[in-house]
Amino acid sequence: MASRGSGISPPNESFLSRKKKEIVDRSMAIFEQSLERCLNNSVSTPRRTKRQRDDEDTTPEHRTSETGPRTKRKRAAPEPNGLRLACPFYKHDPAKYKNHNTCSGHCWKTVHRLKEHIYRNHVLKNCCPRCLEHFDGSEALKDHQRAKVPCELKQASVDTITDEQEKKLHTRAKPNVPEEEKWREMYQIIFPGEEVPSPYHELAAEPSKAGISRFSSPDEVKELLRTKLPPLVRRALEKEVDRLFEDLQEKVNQKTVEIIRDVELQMLRTIQFGEEQSVAPAAA
Repeated sequence: MASRGSGISPPNESFLSRKKKEIVDRSMAIFEQSLERCLNNSVSTPRRTKRQRDDEDTTPEHRTSETGPRTKRKRAAPEPNGLRLACPFYKHDPAKYKNHNTCSGHCWKTVHRLKEHIYRNHVLKNCCPRCLEHFDGSEALKDHQRAKVPCELKQASVDTITDEQEKKLHTRAKPNVPEEEKWREMYQIIFPGEEVPSPYHELAAEPSKAGISRFSSPDEVKELLRTKLPPLVRRALEKEVDRLFEDLQEKVNQKTVEIIRDVELQMLRTIQFGEEQSVAPAAA
């Protein structure tokens, strides 16, 4: 007979591993079918996609007069060589932000779009500019700032911008200003007094990242996604399945305690009822 132990026997471990693999394999089959459909649809109409992207930064048509012909506003000159703008925080400290994908892994065509990224990821609302403590609302912050004893002055974090800097960034830029110049002005607001680097993302210039550059051909992108995505998705699925099984084991352990208690009570009632039945004829 196999010895009883608290652990799972090797045959059971092998069975569990097979079941996990079956779950992952079924999910991967669904993913690969979806990926193939997506790639075929996106690569089959590249011109339409590019035109739609270009339209995002075009200015709506307007009339020169009430009944005059339609004319288009003069479009701002594109950035040299199709380069895109980088997050100023990433440019300020590439080593620190190289693993922050929202900053290092993205680039923008206009400063307007880039500022949306900054407002989402680098603004800390209701924060005291002296002690950097965060408050639940503006009133709580005002009460803190009106305190008789001032708070301790701490070194400001370079990961976020202050309310004053945010107000300056919201100031409307002058018309016909090149995007590069807008970026430099924005950088000087966020990092005053520091040397301004190139505003452009180096993604296209790095050989290690050339495969995911926006300058790759559609066929190269398609092949890259086919080879790189499935292993990444499989690893993520395997981790998720392991986590779900661990959660299941914990829930079963908790349920086991309840089941044991219920069975014990049921057995005690059965034994008590049997004793009462055996005592009743004797009394008669």
